[in-house]
Amino acid sequence: MKKISVFVCSAAVLLASCGSPKMGKVVMETAVDSVSYTMGMSRSNGFLPYLVNQMGVDTAYIEDFIKGFIEGANMDADAGAQKAYFAGIQIGQQELTEAFEGLSANMFGKDSGKLMNKTNYMNGFLDGVQESTEIMTRDRADAITDSLFNIFYAESMESQYGANRDAGREYLANKAKEDGIVATGSGLLYRVIKEGKGAKPQATDRVRVNYRGSLIDGTVFDESTKPITLSLASVIEGWTEALQLMSVGSKYELFIPYELGYGDSNNGMIQPYSALIFEVELVDIEK
Repeated sequence: MKKISVFVCSAAVLLASCGSPKMGKVVMETAVDSVSYTMGMSRSNGFLPYLVNQMGVDTAYIEDFIKGFIEGANMDADAGAQKAYFAGIQIGQQELTEAFEGLSANMFGKDSGKLMNKTNYMNGFLDGVQESTEIMTRDRADAITDSLFNIFYAESMESQYGANRDAGREYLANKAKEDGIVATGSGLLYRVIKEGKGAKPQATDRVRVNYRGSLIDGTVFDESTKPITLSLASVIEGWTEALQLMSVGSKYELFIPYELGYGDSNNGMIQPYSALIFEVELVDIEK
């Protein structure tokens, strides 16, 4: 029969040698000792998911995190070199995972798989921090950033969503030929389903409406279950224009080009450059 070695660590003296690394011996001799330990444990509640989900730490390397934690906690608060070093580690990680990858996704498209040149990005950041003009001035860098970012962004948007714009324009051109469709100078199209006899709102008014919104393929992305109150100044341009044409009690069908809708912004089901269709009933004008 194998001999099994069993041992128990003393809470007062030997806890530091059991399990994961610690900053020293855990003692439980006084109430302050106890609350110090329990407060620390309470502070860690929910921290592991944060470490994994927010900071991207693999739990397989939790002991490496602990080593870094201990080193940081033992750092002299007045030690300028150590503070700068740890700040560099933290910001270096943030720049790589948050800024570098996020800016690449914005510029080239999230699903493009394209990234900027990481070495150049990091060196540009460091030259900026050190105010080095060996390669170029900050003003020159800002000007190039504005120009090239816009070019790459436009190319990305065209590649990903240009078909939405073309489909919307074709749909609206065909819709404009139908009987009962009215076109305004802005490009808005509408059809009167029911004409009311009440007052017409102004651009500064708040109104109560029922509505139903869909894409040109018929997909419904939003609709009210009861009248909602909104300000004409806070809605898309197509709505602001159309509601001022409507009398209380009216119900219109609106066909809105992307320029009068959400433009090139991505709103979930409403992709950039999407033409939109709404049925809107003007219930009342709020006073």
